[in-house]
Amino acid sequence: MAVLHLQNTKKVSAERGYSVSLLSEVQKAESHTDTILYSDGQSVVVHSAIMSNSSELMRNLLASSESKVIILPSFSPVLSDFVSLVYTGHVANLSVKDTDLLTSLCTELGMTTTTTVDKDNEHRGKRSEFLKLETEIDIQSEERFRLRLPMSRIDHRGGRALNCGHVFEGFNGRIQEEYNCSPVGPYEGPYDQDPQIPLFAQLSKSKLNYDKYTNFSHPEKIQCKIFQIKQKNEDIGDLDKIETLEVVGNSTDKFVKPDDEHRVFYTCSKKSCMIPCPCNPCNSGEGQCPEHKIMHMDLFDENEHAISIRSTELSCSKENFFTFSRSYILKYPGIPKKCPRCRKDLLHHKSYHMDFHWTCKFCKLYQYKLYPKTVKEFYDREVKEKSWYRSVCPYCDTKFSGPYQRKKHIELEHQ
Repeated sequence: MAVLHLQNTKKVSAERGYSVSLLSEVQKAESHTDTILYSDGQSVVVHSAIMSNSSELMRNLLASSESKVIILPSFSPVLSDFVSLVYTGHVANLSVKDTDLLTSLCTELGMTTTTTVDKDNEHRGKRSEFLKLETEIDIQSEERFRLRLPMSRIDHRGGRALNCGHVFEGFNGRIQEEYNCSPVGPYEGPYDQDPQIPLFAQLSKSKLNYDKYTNFSHPEKIQCKIFQIKQKNEDIGDLDKIETLEVVGNSTDKFVKPDDEHRVFYTCSKKSCMIPCPCNPCNSGEGQCPEHKIMHMDLFDENEHAISIRSTELSCSKENFFTFSRSYILKYPGIPKKCPRCRKDLLHHKSYHMDFHWTCKFCKLYQYKLYPKTVKEFYDREVKEKSWYRSVCPYCDTKFSGPYQRKKHIELEHQ
């Protein structure tokens, strides 16, 4: 992964920095208007003073033109990254392809950029590219406690590096790329069914049940502990959040889930540890991206909207990966895969939501799976859910008695 940095058009001191200089330029602006950047049917809005501050070309162009619309060819995949770049001076976690495309866009607009390798703080070394599965926690001067994420979090990066037997195209090609490159592993997100139902109801080869999927583990001979989240953990990477946990005391009682509406707690295989979920929404108080909401399933865009992938296969390399019970896809219509805030929210959901989070938009979309108590009821509920979507207008959420009435409503009101 790379970090792209935008060079300010004016020389500023290191102490002053990009952000302070940017705010200064906005304050000096005589009028506060927006510039629209349009590419391939997508558009983003940037404050005109900020665009003017990004390059001499933009300053001269926006000063001499009444129109504040800039049409760009074939740059839609990085439009949201471009907005982050001009507002903050840098954008991180870019693939090589997106780095080249964004650099090209900046060059077209007269901007100067530099690229660096994405590194963590010196004391932590290189930031993880895969989910960190375990950590060692100091308990006493001569004792260390090794804690591991549940069995649903598997390191199979070696298998995914194998050459694919076939390279798929279209949506299947996207699934193949995301699954084989996933930093989380084959089981992304929570145990999305009733705890009484084994996971083979959805993945026939899976041997996981609720306890194995959600319970942390530690050496059998070490006493269970009560954990809390470290107060200073901002420097710990999104994939390393297991390192935010610290021990506050011993636990001898059997685990009982606290009655907490905003946070989720886990236990261990011995059922006495109390472990707070290390995800960002559980601990920051800032919630998930407020700009983007889950929409009707009919509005899912295979190219633009986010997904999660579950499978028991080592890699997505053959056609049978897409057959029933070998894998399934969780779609999130309305959640753009390019939104930086949504990407972080989804990564924390995939990584640390082993159990259902009622405050998580990604969990709640599939809450209907929690209610069936048997495998047969589960399959029946899946059918009913699809039927329900066919009777609800995707644009205004009005419920109708059937698909025909919904179709006539859409024709009259939304077309």
